[in-house]
Amino acid sequence: MQVNFRNTFLIALFSFCSSFIYGQTGQIQVSFSDWTQRGDSDNGNWVYDSDNESLKQTTNSDPTFYVSNENYINKVVEGVFKVATTDDDDFVGFVLGFESAVDDSGSVNKFLLVDWKQGDQNYTDYGGYSYAEMRFSYFDTTLSDNSIFWKTQAARDGNTWGVIDTFEPSSSFTGVNSQGGWVDNFTYSFKVVYTESNVKIYFDFGNGTYTKAVSYTHL
Repeated sequence: MQVNFRNTFLIALFSFCSSFIYGQTGQIQVSFSDWTQRGDSDNGNWVYDSDNESLKQTTNSDPTFYVSNENYINKVVEGVFKVATTDDDDFVGFVLGFESAVDDSGSVNKFLLVDWKQGDQNYTDYGGYSYAEMRFSYFDTTLSDNSIFWKTQAARDGNTWGVIDTFEPSSSFTGVNSQGGWVDNFTYSFKVVYTESNVKIYFDFGNGTYTKAVSYTHL
């Protein structure tokens, strides 16, 4: 399976605060002012706060994307996010290398996805169990039903998409619950090291240092 790395941006169900890009020109504050929503337009309600340069997704919805047209390849991206609710235990995360989504502007879900569930859950309508773990997946499919995001297939020879890597953070961290999932109203810092051949994603789970969660090297 080959993955092409391109732009980088975000996916649904969390409050996303200030983000910075690091490159040869130094640190740059990301502006969300010209980002756009992708995916089913009925999913998600993205609110942009220009004073604090932050985004907030205000609905508990099916997958929704808010993306940039900027190319952040060969950069380090840092930011923070949190789930500002106690109402549900489903997935939060962000996408990288976005090329298209199944919506009015595209017919293929094609991107890298980092997602994290709060609790283990068996939902037969979506194919069974989904676990409180971090997943790093590549999507290249015309399928768009929720089951493809719930229980993603493993990426093996012959598959064009699926889970590349997983990580179960320790519950000893302040920002990790007893099952290994995310914690309500906790602010997480993250860092993405993003090059043409390699992606590494780090999180601060509450101890003040970054832990490498998932990665992928395209040889």
